[in-house]
Amino acid sequence: MVIFYLITIILGRTLQGIFYKPASSSMPNARTYIGFTSFQFLCAGIPCFLLIIFSGGLKIDLLTLGLATSLGLCMLLGGFCSLFAMKSGTVSLSSMFSSAGLIVPLIAGIILFGQPIRLLQWFGVGLFFVSSYFLIGSSKKIYTNFSFKTIFLLIGSLLFSGGSALSQQLFTYYVPDGDITVFTFLSFIVTSALGAIVCLFTKNKEQNISLDKRSFKALTVCGIALGVAIFLINLSATALTKLISPVILFTFANGSFTIISTLFGAVLYKEKITLQSVIGIILGIASLVIIKLF
Repeated sequence: MVIFYLITIILGRTLQGIFYKPASSSMPNARTYIGFTSFQFLCAGIPCFLLIIFSGGLKIDLLTLGLATSLGLCMLLGGFCSLFAMKSGTVSLSSMFSSAGLIVPLIAGIILFGQPIRLLQWFGVGLFFVSSYFLIGSSKKIYTNFSFKTIFLLIGSLLFSGGSALSQQLFTYYVPDGDITVFTFLSFIVTSALGAIVCLFTKNKEQNISLDKRSFKALTVCGIALGVAIFLINLSATALTKLISPVILFTFANGSFTIISTLFGAVLYKEKITLQSVIGIILGIASLVIIKLF
C-alpha cells in the first residue's frame, strides 16, 4: 500500500505542476483567489463525500473537527501565499518554499513524538535544500520582479504548508482509530466554507478588474483538476503518516512537487532550464532516493 499511496501523491503533484501556473495567471486579484479556492476544495470534497457514503457514514468527534479546521485554515492560507508568489517567480521557486514546509512536521516529530531520524536521512534532507538553492538562483534570473512581498508570500507558503502536514500528523497520532476519509473531507469543507465566507463579505477594491469568459473557463478547469489533485494528495499523505516515517513522507511528497513543477514549468510555460536548475533537479532526485533507501 505504501507504493500505491506514493504513486498517488506523484499523480496529484503532476496535476498541480500542470494547472497551478495557468490558475495563478488567470487571477486578477486576491478576492478571485478566495472564490477559486472555495471552488477547488469543494471539488476535492465531492469524491471524499462519496467515499464516506460507501464506507458507512459520517462520524465526527471534537478533536477530529478541531484538527480538520486547523488543516483547512493552513491549506487556505498556504495556497494563497503559494499562488500569488508564483506571479513574480517560477513554478519551481514557489513549490520549493512550499516543499520546505517539511521542516515543521520534521521538528515536531522529534520533539513531540520521539521519532528517530537516521544520519543518512538527514543528509538526504540537507541535499534537498542544496538542490532548492540552485533552483532559486535559476528562477531569479528568469523573473526580475522578485520583491520583499514575494519573500513574505514564500515564507508564508513554507509555514502554512508545514502546518498542514503537522495537522495530518497530529490526527494520526492523537486519533489513531479515526476515519482518514472523514478527517480529509472535513478539512476540505472547512477550507471551502472559509473561502466562500471571506469572498462573500469582502468587497473588490479593484472594481474595474473582472474575469472575462476565457479566464473564467480556465479557472473552472483548473479548479476541478486541482481539486482532484488535493483529494489524492491529502488522503494519501494522511494514510501514509501511519505507515512510514515523517522524514520519508514529507520530503518525498514535497520534494517531488519541486522537481515535477520545474519540469512542467520548462515544458509548458517556457521557463528556461539553466545549468543551475539542472543541478537542482539532479540533487533533488538524489535526495529523494537517499531518503527512500535509508
